[in-house]
Parts: sequence; C-alpha cells; structure tokens
Amino acid sequence: MVDVMNTPAVAGLAGGLIAAGVVLVLPIWQAQPDSGADVRRSRVMGWWGRIRQDRRARWRIAGAFVTGALAWVVTGWPAAALLAGAGVWWLPRLLGPDRAGVAARERTEAVATWVESLRDTLSAAAGLRQAIQATAPAAPDPIATPVTTLAIRLRDGRRMSEALRAFAAEVNDPVADLAAAALIHAADNEARHLSQVLSGLADTARARAAAGLRVATSRAHAHTTVRIITATVLAATVGLILTDRPFLAPYHSAAGQVVLLVVGGVYGLGLWWLNRLATPDPSPRVLAPAVAESEAVS
Repeated sequence: MVDVMNTPAVAGLAGGLIAAGVVLVLPIWQAQPDSGADVRRSRVMGWWGRIRQDRRARWRIAGAFVTGALAWVVTGWPAAALLAGAGVWWLPRLLGPDRAGVAARERTEAVATWVESLRDTLSAAAGLRQAIQATAPAAPDPIATPVTTLAIRLRDGRRMSEALRAFAAEVNDPVADLAAAALIHAADNEARHLSQVLSGLADTARARAAAGLRVATSRAHAHTTVRIITATVLAATVGLILTDRPFLAPYHSAAGQVVLLVVGGVYGLGLWWLNRLATPDPSPRVLAPAVAESEAVS
C-alpha cells in the first residue's frame, strides 16, 4: 500500500503552504504595535522592513521558496528543500558581483569630487556655510541626498557641527568623516588654509578608491574559482538526481537527510568563510562615537 503522505507531491504542497504561511503572517506581525519590550522581535521586524523596501531581496525570497518546494517535489527530501532555498538566497550574495564594494568606491570618489568643489567655491571668498549650500545642487549622485540635506539643515539655522556630524553619519564613509571633522574644526576655530586641507582630503579619497579597486581586482580571481567549483558541484548533484537515483538511495532515510544537511552546511560555511577572508575589514569611523553621542542626546 502506498503511503500518500510520503509522496513528493504532498511534501512539495506542504512546503508551499509553509512558505505561504510565513508570507502571510509576517505582515500581520508587523502591523501589531511595538511595545519596545522585545528587542529580538524589533530586530526581526527591522530586517523585514528592509526586505520589503528591496525589490531584489523580495525576488530572492520568492525564488528561495519556489526552488525549495520544487527540490522537495523532485527529490522527496526535506533537506534538499532547505539547502536549495538557502542556496537561492545566499549564493547570489556570496558569488555575485561585489555591489557593496563598488558602491563604497563610488561614494568615496563622490566625496572627493564634492570636497574639490567645496574647495574651489571657498577660493572665491565665499563663507563655509554659503559654500556648502552653493555646492549642494551639483553634488555627485552617490552623496547627493546627504549633501542636499546638509544644505537644508544649514539654511534652517542648524549649528554647523551638528549638521556636519549628521552628514557624516548619513554618508557612512571614513573619508566623509575626515572631511566633516576638518569642516567642523574650520567652523569652530576659523582655521586658515582650509583649501589646502580639502585638497589633501580629495587626494586621500581618490587614493583610497584606487586601493579599493586593486583589492577588488585581486578578489575577483578567488571569486571566479569559487564560482567554478560551485557550478561543478551543482551540476554533478543535479546530474545524479536526474540520472542515477539508486546511487542516492541512502539519502532517503532520516540519517541520510541529517548527513545531507551536515554536508551542505559545511560547504555553505566554507563558501562564507572564503568570502569573509576575501572581504577587507571596514575602516574605523572617525566621527562614529561623536555621532552616537549626538543621536543619544537628541
């Protein structure tokens, strides 16, 4: 007699129902008032809020659920569903292009361009507050919003130091911290030779962006090797599933499912560790403590 509950179709249907339940429950959970007592819940909801704003992440979530359900239907293995879903979610981030690194380099270059523009405007005998407001409309795209917000705060009468600290926190770049610190010092102490200081900061920013590009180039070789290995493993796995089911018979047992999860977890951990080793540590923020204190006071 056939056990209907153990058929792959029913298993896939169960996986789809679980996915639908998660998608339906999370928005309802988010709609509940936040009492502030459960820190873990607020962190999860903050994560969910970021997911809802990121279209690419939403597509990855949908792809993870669909791929997991299909893997469960084809193999009948719950472990395959979990590993397939996790692969769709994590592999694009681990093996895909380094968007964060590119964004950081573009942001650093943008800070250098804006600092040079600010220097040239100051050379025309404009005051610092007026120079910032004058350069805001032409600020480079990666930092256009923070610079525009800085100009608005200064126009509304905010203190120079407070506005610049908020600007540094929004840009979240070490070179922007240095620029903000130099401008704060100039505003508070009427420092001379600010143009030379800004020129040096612009040179530092461009040198930093160039160094980041060299690091990214060296990392590209390691990422290519990992992509080839991952593609080979996935192709071999799919080939075995489609052409040699008897070879995979031991994985139909509960112990086989545990072994499959362990093997997949170890492989995923290895990919994460390789990516972690190839990712340089972020540079320390100069104004981070001051920004934190300012936000705490406000």
